[in-house]
Amino acid sequence: MLPNLVGRDVCIVGTALRVAPSGQRIHIRCADGRESIAIFSRLFRLLQKIEL
Repeated sequence: MLPNLVGRDVCIVGTALRVAPSGQRIHIRCADGRESIAIFSRLFRLLQKIEL
């Protein structure tokens, strides 16, 4: 994902590889080939992003 988009409203295009039952954690492969794990709060604000 493009670093210059950090903190901005964006739409991520890719494939969901795994989603936690709570929906608060998702492992995705973005269209640019990078994989990330994103962890969201209950209000679905991004708490942590781990690029793999």
